[in-house]
Amino acid sequence: MLAEKYSHMWAEQQIIKPDNASLTMRAIAGMVLGLILEYIMGDKTLEAHWDELPDVLTNMLLDGLWSDHTHSK
Repeated sequence: MLAEKYSHMWAEQQIIKPDNASLTMRAIAGMVLGLILEYIMGDKTLEAHWDELPDVLTNMLLDGLWSDHTHSK
């Protein structure tokens, strides 16, 4: 998985938390693919808020992935 390579590099640079990069990248991919599948299947909430989803996912993911060294709340 290409994203794994970058996540390992970012963890070494303390940009993101040094959690299990392989599992983290798969969890993110699974979440995105699952949301796409739900949208295709006609989920009304996703259809109504699809344009807002990138911002919601970005905030959720980055707030959880940023290292304490690079991000303060």
